[in-house]
Amino acid sequence: MKRRVSEALLRDETTTIQNRAEQFGWTVSPEFDQLLLTVELTARDDEPYVIEFECTDYDQAPPRIEMLDPRTREPGTPRAFFDDRGGSHSLLWQNGPGICHAFNRKFYLEIDQVHNDWNPQTISRWKDEAGFHRTISGFLLLVERRLHNDHYQGRFSE
Repeated sequence: MKRRVSEALLRDETTTIQNRAEQFGWTVSPEFDQLLLTVELTARDDEPYVIEFECTDYDQAPPRIEMLDPRTREPGTPRAFFDDRGGSHSLLWQNGPGICHAFNRKFYLEIDQVHNDWNPQTISRWKDEAGFHRTISGFLLLVERRLHNDHYQGRFSE
């Protein structure tokens, strides 16, 4: 039952994302049977960035977000990440690197050194923490802004 709900939500959100994709130049690749959504965005310096959302138990829990190397599709390598440390409230967790946001399940279940109150016991409150960015499309808009504003510093590994 939960899987069907997650898939239905992912299909609905994918429709919204595909409508925005034309405006922003995103490439949207859903794999509904795997509960995966991969989106490629382009930064202001024409660098591509690939974000994968794994949506098991969505939206009772946030998606697990992985940045993929645009050349190799390898997850989590430093080269996969953008550097938005040019301003306050960076999305980048530098020690990982990783996307540090309440919308990322990874920070509730796998990384516990960042926010003491983000853990398996508090994951049910993720929407309260995520604020406006509590949908995949909302989170993508946040990343899109970061890739085009003054905070953007290029690719993380460079």
